[in-house]
This record gives sequence, structure tokens and C-alpha cells, in this order.
Amino acid sequence: MNNLKDVVLMMIMSLLASCNTTSNNTQKLTGINPVSYTDVTYISEKDTVIVSTYSGRIAKRIKGDEKEEVLAQINDEIYSLAYSEKTNEIIASTLASGVLILDAKSQNIKRRLTTGESWINNIQLSADGKYLMGYNGKGENFVWDIYTNYERMIYPESFTGGLIRFGKSNKLYHSYYDKMVIWNLENHTITTQKMNQGRLVDVDDANNKLLIHRNKFTIQSAAGDTTKTMSKKHPDWPYYESGKDTIYRIPIQMELTVGCFAKNTICTGGFDRSIRFWNKTTGDLEGELLTHRATISSIKVSKDQNQMVSVDLKGGIHFTDIN
Repeated sequence: MNNLKDVVLMMIMSLLASCNTTSNNTQKLTGINPVSYTDVTYISEKDTVIVSTYSGRIAKRIKGDEKEEVLAQINDEIYSLAYSEKTNEIIASTLASGVLILDAKSQNIKRRLTTGESWINNIQLSADGKYLMGYNGKGENFVWDIYTNYERMIYPESFTGGLIRFGKSNKLYHSYYDKMVIWNLENHTITTQKMNQGRLVDVDDANNKLLIHRNKFTIQSAAGDTTKTMSKKHPDWPYYESGKDTIYRIPIQMELTVGCFAKNTICTGGFDRSIRFWNKTTGDLEGELLTHRATISSIKVSKDQNQMVSVDLKGGIHFTDIN
């Protein structure tokens, strides 16, 4: 890098090439992102996952195998995936077809769930696999009970509003300005907490929350004390120059797109194409993954929380063993 102009130019080119396409319009993106992996989810204890693309492909990927096995081709864009182990179903959230439920063995579509006036960008299962949840582009929340044939659940009249951001241990966490509204699905009780600025991306087994806001992540305690938090940023942008097979460390903190808890680790990734691993207790940076060549679109952790899988917007995938 000879001067600042070179750095700025490369930043602009990088952002244009790997922009995370999650806008609220309905213009299809398959023409410019046919191979982008939009989501990934485990279908086994570890080492085996399914991935989705903007071009409607659902494929199986296995650690150590460079080839994918195509399971289904949907005539629609796919934004998010889930897998129900109990029913052996693949669940895909699409642009125009609602949420599709596929038989994992035959790959046939078994049913379609409607999603109101817009699509759901991110679907998730509760910890026990009983509930499927998400919210659409108009801010409408959806919760389906998989065990009762995907019956849609009705929110309590006392619910104060907010968007579903995450479900954990049969609790739905909603963001609502500076508050977090938590609905317990089993006893239908509602509690509220103060909330730090950011988007909720994960909740650990102790109910600590992981928030992302622009270029930083924040850990908020289970009790919701906004004064006792820990915030961190990626220390730099490890820019990869393919012609020289060299990584340049640029002192810029770019926007984060994903984050999750593991057993003793926090994993974060974003526009800088890197994934960083942080000590969950101290916040110390303990490692990094620099092999992705596009924006990180999704990361997931295995059931034993000792493995992480990550995918990007150029179809890259990596399995990483973590502590």
C-alpha cells in the first residue's frame, strides 16, 4: 500500500463486491449473486451442514469435501435455513414463496407457510426444536409450533411490540427501542429489560446476550444491566491481495454482519471477510480465520459448541474447531 488513496479505493471495491444484500425491495439478486451462500445450518452433530443460495439451491456440505451435493433447486431466492431433527425436515425462507418445508429424505416440498405482506429474512428454531420463528420486512412477527403441524401461535394481548431477534430455551427475545421484551412460550409470561444499542444475534446458556452494532459487538448480562457490558471491535482489516498472495493489515474497523456464542468463545465476522475468536470471559482476542474472500453471510456452531461453520457471499465455506 503506497498511500491512503490506494487503501480507500480498495475499501470501496471490496464493499461493492461483497455487499450484504438484505434490502427490503423485491428485486431479485440471482443475476449478480448466483453462487453466494446466504445461510448454513448443521444437519448432524458436527462436520455436515446444508447451505442455501440466492439462486435457490440447497446443498449438503461435508468437512474435508470440496464438492457440494445438491439436495433441491427452488425457483426462488433463499435467505435462511433451519433443520428440524425431530421431523427430519429442511426449512427454507424464500423471497416470494413464503417458508418452505421440505422432506429431508425425498427433498419434496411438504407445505408452505405464508409470511404476510413481505418475506422473512431470518428464520430460527427454538433450543428444543419445537418452535419456528421469524419476522418479515413489515415488522410482523411469526411463531409456528412444529409439534402441532406448524400451527401459528398468537401473541398475548399484553405484548408491547418489537421484532423477534432470537429464540432460546422457549423464550423469544424482541428488540423494542431501548428495551428487550422477552416472551416465555411455555407459560406466556412477558418480561422486559433495558437493552444496549445493537442487533441481538445470540443468547448463551446463561442468558447473556450478544449484540452487534455497526463495527462493534457488545455482551449484555442475563439480568439486562446495561452498565455492565463488554464491547469490542475487530482490530484491523486484513485485506488480501490475490496477485501477491499477501494480507495487508489496514487499521480500519469495518461493519460486522454475524456473531455467535460457543462454549468459551465469541465468534464475530463481517465486511472485512475475517472471523475473530474472542475469550468469552475476558474479551481477549484469541484467534482469527482469514481464509474467506467475501463478506461473511452466516456462522453456526455445532451442538457440542466445539466447531463453527462459516459461509460467505462468494460460496466459500470453512469448518473451524474451537475451544
